[in-house]
Amino acid sequence: MRKLLAIGIGLFASCPMVITSALAMQAASQPQRWFQITNSDAGSVVYLDAERADFSGEMPTVWLRYDHTRDSTVPFRSSMVREQIDCATLRSRYLSITRYRADGTSFTEAGSGLWGETIPDSIGEQIARRVCELAREFRRRPAQ
Repeated sequence: MRKLLAIGIGLFASCPMVITSALAMQAASQPQRWFQITNSDAGSVVYLDAERADFSGEMPTVWLRYDHTRDSTVPFRSSMVREQIDCATLRSRYLSITRYRADGTSFTEAGSGLWGETIPDSIGEQIARRVCELAREFRRRPAQ
């Protein structure tokens, strides 16, 4: 399974990463594992794990880290989500979710595995569109 950070400028020599211009500024000095892909109006920030992203198939599967420290609408400090996205229909499904409270406690739940529609103009739609864009960029690159 090829794992790449799709970013769009080229390949870093030290790791198999493709970089898009939107993320290139963050990767200027050296490749990073986590890259910000979007944020909510309420203050949550969403990062994608470049090392464990699987863009090789028709439905990308990614680990996302949600930082909720600036978002008072979310009762957790952060969340880690394993998500699969069907780019043809812009649906997604959660495979695993771990939520972390401010006191350090956490709980993990298996995702339902059920496909759900993304809500128009939501952070979920932003995430799905960005992941699909990165997956398309990855598939356009020649195999290394």
